[in-house]
Amino acid sequence: MDSSRISGSPQPGIFSTGKKTTRKQHSKTGVEGDAVNLSEDMQSLQQASAAAHNAPEIDEAKVAEIRSAIARGELQINAERLAQKMLDLEESLFGK
Repeated sequence: MDSSRISGSPQPGIFSTGKKTTRKQHSKTGVEGDAVNLSEDMQSLQQASAAAHNAPEIDEAKVAEIRSAIARGELQINAERLAQKMLDLEESLFGK
């Protein structure tokens, strides 16, 4: 389906969240230009996207090792360490 034909979609691939944006801004030279203020949700999404882009590649050998340990019933999980890592990840993506 072509989203450019949907009513309310200003451009293909761009969807409105209903939050107000600033469309025009004057520069120091007096020339009118376009400017957009992103919502907090969009800023968080961009930060998460950047973090995912900068994340290391998947270590397939490590994944295979973990799968094998699970299959053998030998995988030991430190729940406190896992919980802390999850909190650290959330903080790095979204801040406090």
